Amino acid sequence: MSKADLETIEPIGFEETDANLEVILKLKPDLILQESLGRDFQMSYQILSKIAPTVVVIRETDADWKPGLLKFAEALGKSKQADQLLVNYEAHLAEFKKKMGDRLNQTTVSLVRVY
Repeated sequence: MSKADLETIEPIGFEETDANLEVILKLKPDLILQESLGRDFQMSYQILSKIAPTVVVIRETDADWKPGLLKFAEALGKSKQADQLLVNYEAHLAEFKKKMGDRLNQTTVSLVRVY
């Protein structure tokens, strides 16, 4: 996808509480994937599920991403691909830990996400 392609996408809202339902209706989705980070999602789910079948993943923290990936993959019929992605991820992580060795216990990392 190019930058030009991205510019043609109409935003539907960032938070589930500010989703633009008119835009979502206009898109006529076959499936809606909704993620809630420990929030009350019932109201948005009730509305969205009237537009299209809706699959919800509720996470308590950002670190809890693997079950959601698997649930969304299942909804899309892509479970095998998701399983392989996780196998590759774990292998890459193991390789990184091996290369870091003892330095891993002495390294401090900060991760910053800006919205």
